Amino acid sequence: MILENFSSEKRWQDFLEEYKKTNDPGPNNIGKIKPSGKKIPASLYAEEDLWPFITSAFFKAFNIPLLLVTSTFERADQLEKEIKSMIPLTHVSGFSSLGNSLFYRNKTTDNLSLAKRLVTLKKITGFKDDLRPFIMITTSSAILNLMPESKISDKGVIKISDLSSPSL
Repeated sequence: MILENFSSEKRWQDFLEEYKKTNDPGPNNIGKIKPSGKKIPASLYAEEDLWPFITSAFFKAFNIPLLLVTSTFERADQLEKEIKSMIPLTHVSGFSSLGNSLFYRNKTTDNLSLAKRLVTLKKITGFKDDLRPFIMITTSSAILNLMPESKISDKGVIKISDLSSPSL
Protein backbone atom coordinates (compact mmCIF):
# COMPACT_ATOMS: atom_id res chain seq x y z
CA MET A 1 0.00 0.00 0.00
CA ILE A 2 2.83 2.41 0.81
CA LEU A 3 4.49 1.66 -2.53
CA GLU A 4 1.21 2.31 -4.36
CA ASN A 5 0.87 5.66 -2.57
CA PHE A 6 4.44 6.58 -3.52
CA SER A 7 3.84 5.50 -7.14
CA SER A 8 0.74 7.66 -7.41
CA GLU A 9 2.49 10.87 -6.30
CA LYS A 10 2.50 13.56 -8.99
CA ARG A 11 6.25 14.22 -8.87
CA TRP A 12 6.96 10.50 -9.35
CA GLN A 13 4.46 10.31 -12.23
CA ASP A 14 6.10 13.37 -13.85
CA PHE A 15 9.52 11.72 -13.56
CA LEU A 16 8.22 8.50 -15.16
CA GLU A 17 6.59 10.39 -18.04
CA GLU A 18 9.80 12.30 -18.79
CA TYR A 19 11.84 9.12 -18.51
CA LYS A 20 9.50 7.28 -20.90
CA LYS A 21 9.75 10.12 -23.43
CA THR A 22 13.54 9.90 -23.58
CA ASN A 23 14.20 6.21 -22.97
CA ASP A 24 12.86 2.98 -24.36
CA PRO A 25 13.46 0.45 -21.58
CA GLY A 26 11.85 -2.56 -23.28
CA PRO A 27 13.53 -5.97 -22.99
CA ASN A 28 15.12 -5.58 -26.44
CA ASN A 29 16.40 -2.08 -25.73
CA ILE A 30 17.95 -2.41 -22.28
CA GLY A 31 20.60 0.25 -21.93
CA LYS A 32 19.86 1.90 -25.29
CA ILE A 33 18.86 5.56 -25.33
CA LYS A 34 16.53 7.24 -27.79
CA PRO A 35 18.35 9.90 -29.83
CA SER A 36 16.05 12.73 -28.79
CA GLY A 37 18.63 15.35 -27.90
CA LYS A 38 16.81 16.10 -24.64
CA LYS A 39 18.50 15.79 -21.32
CA ILE A 40 17.80 12.38 -19.87
CA PRO A 41 16.11 12.58 -16.49
CA ALA A 42 18.10 9.58 -15.28
CA SER A 43 19.35 11.50 -12.29
CA LEU A 44 17.02 11.50 -9.38
CA TYR A 45 18.04 13.12 -6.13
CA ALA A 46 16.38 11.89 -2.97
CA GLU A 47 16.98 11.20 0.67
CA GLU A 48 18.52 7.81 1.32
CA ASP A 49 15.33 6.68 3.07
CA LEU A 50 13.47 6.93 -0.25
CA TRP A 51 15.86 4.72 -2.24
CA PRO A 52 13.91 1.49 -1.66
CA PHE A 53 10.67 3.19 -2.75
CA ILE A 54 12.27 4.70 -5.86
CA THR A 55 13.91 1.43 -6.83
CA SER A 56 10.78 -0.65 -6.25
CA ALA A 57 8.50 1.81 -8.07
CA PHE A 58 10.92 2.08 -11.01
CA PHE A 59 11.19 -1.70 -11.23
CA LYS A 60 7.42 -2.11 -11.19
CA ALA A 61 6.97 0.62 -13.83
CA PHE A 62 9.49 -0.75 -16.33
CA ASN A 63 10.00 -4.42 -15.37
CA ILE A 64 13.65 -4.51 -16.47
CA PRO A 65 16.78 -5.75 -14.66
CA LEU A 66 18.31 -3.16 -12.33
CA LEU A 67 21.82 -2.82 -10.95
CA LEU A 68 22.18 -0.75 -7.78
CA VAL A 69 25.70 0.16 -6.70
CA THR A 70 26.26 1.38 -3.15
CA SER A 71 29.40 2.37 -1.32
CA THR A 72 29.09 -0.04 1.60
CA PHE A 73 28.06 -3.64 2.11
CA GLU A 74 25.84 -2.64 5.02
CA ARG A 75 23.78 -0.28 2.85
CA ALA A 76 23.53 -2.88 0.07
CA ASP A 77 22.29 -5.46 2.57
CA GLN A 78 19.79 -3.00 4.06
CA LEU A 79 18.46 -2.03 0.61
CA GLU A 80 18.08 -5.70 -0.32
CA LYS A 81 15.93 -6.36 2.75
CA GLU A 82 13.83 -3.21 2.27
CA ILE A 83 13.17 -3.85 -1.42
CA LYS A 84 12.32 -7.52 -0.81
CA SER A 85 9.70 -6.42 1.71
CA MET A 86 8.09 -4.06 -0.84
CA ILE A 87 8.11 -6.32 -3.89
CA PRO A 88 8.41 -9.84 -2.46
CA LEU A 89 7.83 -11.73 -5.73
CA THR A 90 10.84 -10.06 -7.38
CA HIS A 91 14.24 -11.72 -7.37
CA VAL A 92 16.44 -9.32 -5.39
CA SER A 93 19.98 -10.43 -4.69
CA GLY A 94 23.09 -8.98 -3.22
CA PHE A 95 26.51 -9.39 -4.77
CA SER A 96 28.98 -8.81 -1.97
CA SER A 97 32.69 -8.33 -2.29
CA LEU A 98 34.91 -11.24 -1.37
CA GLY A 99 37.47 -8.86 0.08
CA ASN A 100 40.86 -7.99 -1.30
CA SER A 101 42.68 -6.14 1.44
CA LEU A 102 45.52 -7.41 3.58
CA PHE A 103 42.98 -8.34 6.24
CA TYR A 104 41.21 -10.78 3.87
CA ARG A 105 44.30 -12.29 2.29
CA ASN A 106 44.54 -15.28 4.65
CA LYS A 107 40.83 -15.66 5.42
CA THR A 108 38.53 -18.17 3.80
CA THR A 109 35.53 -16.84 1.92
CA ASP A 110 32.22 -16.94 3.75
CA ASN A 111 30.09 -19.73 2.21
CA LEU A 112 26.89 -17.69 2.37
CA SER A 113 28.47 -14.75 0.52
CA LEU A 114 29.92 -17.05 -2.10
CA ALA A 115 26.57 -18.80 -2.59
CA LYS A 116 24.76 -15.45 -2.98
CA ARG A 117 27.32 -14.36 -5.58
CA LEU A 118 26.87 -17.58 -7.55
CA VAL A 119 23.06 -17.30 -7.48
CA THR A 120 23.32 -13.72 -8.72
CA LEU A 121 25.73 -14.64 -11.53
CA LYS A 122 23.43 -17.51 -12.54
CA LYS A 123 20.47 -15.11 -12.65
CA ILE A 124 22.41 -12.67 -14.83
CA THR A 125 23.62 -15.30 -17.29
CA GLY A 126 20.19 -16.95 -17.43
CA PHE A 127 18.28 -13.75 -18.15
CA LYS A 128 18.30 -14.31 -21.92
CA ASP A 129 16.55 -17.65 -21.41
CA ASP A 130 13.87 -16.84 -18.84
CA LEU A 131 13.49 -13.04 -19.37
CA ARG A 132 12.42 -12.55 -15.75
CA PRO A 133 13.90 -9.25 -14.57
CA PHE A 134 15.74 -8.98 -11.27
CA ILE A 135 17.39 -6.44 -9.02
CA MET A 136 21.07 -6.84 -8.21
CA ILE A 137 22.52 -4.79 -5.37
CA THR A 138 26.27 -4.57 -5.00
CA THR A 139 29.11 -2.38 -3.83
CA SER A 140 31.65 -0.56 -5.94
CA SER A 141 34.44 -2.73 -4.52
CA ALA A 142 32.59 -5.91 -5.56
CA ILE A 143 32.36 -4.60 -9.12
CA LEU A 144 36.06 -3.78 -9.16
CA ASN A 145 36.89 -7.24 -7.78
CA LEU A 146 35.30 -8.77 -10.89
CA MET A 147 37.89 -7.10 -13.08
CA PRO A 148 41.05 -9.05 -13.88
CA GLU A 149 44.13 -7.48 -12.32
CA SER A 150 45.78 -7.24 -15.75
CA LYS A 151 42.95 -4.99 -17.02
CA ILE A 152 42.87 -2.52 -14.13
CA SER A 153 45.52 -0.28 -15.69
CA ASP A 154 43.67 -0.32 -19.06
CA LYS A 155 41.84 3.01 -19.22
CA GLY A 156 39.25 1.67 -21.68
CA VAL A 157 37.86 -0.90 -19.25
CA ILE A 158 36.05 1.55 -16.97
CA LYS A 159 34.10 4.33 -18.62
CA ILE A 160 31.88 6.74 -16.77
CA SER A 161 29.62 8.54 -19.21
CA ASP A 162 27.79 11.78 -18.75
CA LEU A 163 24.22 10.64 -19.39
CA SER A 164 22.98 14.21 -19.60
CA SER A 165 25.14 14.90 -22.65
CA PRO A 166 23.09 15.28 -25.85
CA SER A 167 25.89 13.62 -27.83
CA LEU A 168 24.86 10.15 -26.63
